[in-house]
Amino acid sequence: MKILLMCGAGASSGFMAQAMRKAAKAQNMEDIEIIARSDAEMMNNLKGTDLIMFGPHLEYKKDALENDLKSYNIPFAFIDKDAYGSIDGEATLKQALGVLKDIPTGEKAVSNTKKAKEAPKQEKAESQKGFMGWIANSLAPKLNKLTQNIYIGAIQQSIMSILPMIMIGSVSSIVGVLKRFSFLSWLPDISMLNTFSFGLIAIFLAILVPMKVLEKKGNEKLKIAAMLTSVAKEHLAGAKEYLVKAHNVQTSTLQEEAEGKEIEYSILFSHAQDTCMTVYSEANIAEQLIDICEKIDERFRALEK
Repeated sequence: MKILLMCGAGASSGFMAQAMRKAAKAQNMEDIEIIARSDAEMMNNLKGTDLIMFGPHLEYKKDALENDLKSYNIPFAFIDKDAYGSIDGEATLKQALGVLKDIPTGEKAVSNTKKAKEAPKQEKAESQKGFMGWIANSLAPKLNKLTQNIYIGAIQQSIMSILPMIMIGSVSSIVGVLKRFSFLSWLPDISMLNTFSFGLIAIFLAILVPMKVLEKKGNEKLKIAAMLTSVAKEHLAGAKEYLVKAHNVQTSTLQEEAEGKEIEYSILFSHAQDTCMTVYSEANIAEQLIDICEKIDERFRALEK
């Protein structure tokens, strides 16, 4: 039996998974596997999963989650708020076993569970007043609708996937601030980590966003092609920025010589000009090839329909 715990970044669900394993061991349940992941990693961990349990703070995404899971026939539930807040592994394990006992099949069970719990939760939300009532009755439904958008959901999951890299950059920034204090000047200079991690974030997002979009659309065939195309476009955009800078340097040098300023001949500068024009032509060709491939792909998809 495999139970998958999901939360925003996978941290709090990791503590809960540990507590549940301890509770399962105390009950001599050796055939149960409990793992914790962030919600961005959900689609990559569904194989062999019998039940998915989400943190209660993700309940506003209920409709979006149901939409993502409907083709996998895997039941899911939200962890009890009190048990989640106190990291009560025994209570959460009991809840999971109860859900599996009451839900013999996937899609039908999920639907029945949703209908059974939706009414009392809705009544409870409507009875709330003040700030919490506004969140439950006004903000949460809007966020729920927003997260159902394929592209917004893909961006959200992609950002959650690169969260560790963002944290590395943040640690580097904190160390840089602490080094300013004389008594902490012995700390190592790790500022390069900041530059390196933030430089890679754009590349990883260029890969992850199209991948997540096509996963949500259920199109596994074009996933790799979309990832490579996105990375190519991202690199082409960066190349164009450098080409513009190189062209500006060349233009300013030519203008200076035209105005009478003596410019010493340089074989290296001539080689740089030649390389710049070659790269410029190749970048244009690459851009046109990507455009042609996209148009061919659109026609093939139109024929498939």
